[in-house]
Amino acid sequence: MMTTTAPILALVGRPNVGKSTLFNRILRKKVAIIEDQEGVTRDRNYAFAKYEDQEFILVDTGGIEAKATSEVFKQMREQSIQVMQEADAILLVTDVQSGWTAGDQEIYHSILPLKKNFF
Repeated sequence: MMTTTAPILALVGRPNVGKSTLFNRILRKKVAIIEDQEGVTRDRNYAFAKYEDQEFILVDTGGIEAKATSEVFKQMREQSIQVMQEADAILLVTDVQSGWTAGDQEIYHSILPLKKNFF
């Protein structure tokens, strides 16, 4: 976790829905690795960002797999949960092509009790 006064915006969602792509676009440079294969982003990826006059810390996550069976996906889930707890705001990223899924619904319901700014 970074120590700063800048607010933290966490990008969360299922694996491979475009979180790393969005992370790179917001930063306007390629920082996160983007692959079609799930599990490429495993740890939290932090970067300072600025939108208009607002500076913030943007966090990319590996994603939350609804039924994480492998140790890698379980750890990715834990990393994402930790980010959601430390974040000031959470952006739930979904895949428009697959539509709203049961996995998206589960993540949505895990965000609500945190009482964070949520988009």
